[in-house]
Amino acid sequence: MQVLALADHRTIEGGSYRLNDDERAKMAEMPQHPWLPQSVEDRIARDSDRTNRIVEAYEREAARADWPVLVFATSVEHAQTIAALLSRRGVPSRAVSGTTETSTRRRIVEGFRQGDVKVLVNYGVFREGFDAPKTRAIIVARPVYSPNLYFQMIGRGLRGPKNGGTDRCLIVNVQDNIDNFERKLAFSDLDWLWA
Repeated sequence: MQVLALADHRTIEGGSYRLNDDERAKMAEMPQHPWLPQSVEDRIARDSDRTNRIVEAYEREAARADWPVLVFATSVEHAQTIAALLSRRGVPSRAVSGTTETSTRRRIVEGFRQGDVKVLVNYGVFREGFDAPKTRAIIVARPVYSPNLYFQMIGRGLRGPKNGGTDRCLIVNVQDNIDNFERKLAFSDLDWLWA
């Protein structure tokens, strides 16, 4: 019915990590919590090989088509790093987070909506309530275990033509492995979703 965009899907290799005893205890205290402890997210964000694979995936999947792309990073520093690496390659990219001043964030988002910013990299900001219907690709570059949260994130790119969006949206997921954590990443069981 063109209300939603069809979702194309790619997976790229992430990294393998292990929770220490303290991190496992924190996870056990809050079994419904959809995020890893900040210490794990920081460790993942500092993995330069993983970050380079994310940038390469952007170049391979979206750069030639000149699509507006929204990236969900693993930390504030990770968002800034991805945006800087893409900017060095000549891709107009900006990073935003909860620490970004409201007026600056508004200006960056408007630049993204107008096409001046091609890649908008965020940490913890645009999971819900963000409207940029022309977003053509989403890169989920942080481990997400909550299906509800995952759907909110990818929903930023799934507005179809009848909602002012596009007919298709590419979703790129980074496949990380936490060796001693039993939950699967939210996208793992969604084969039915991909076009």
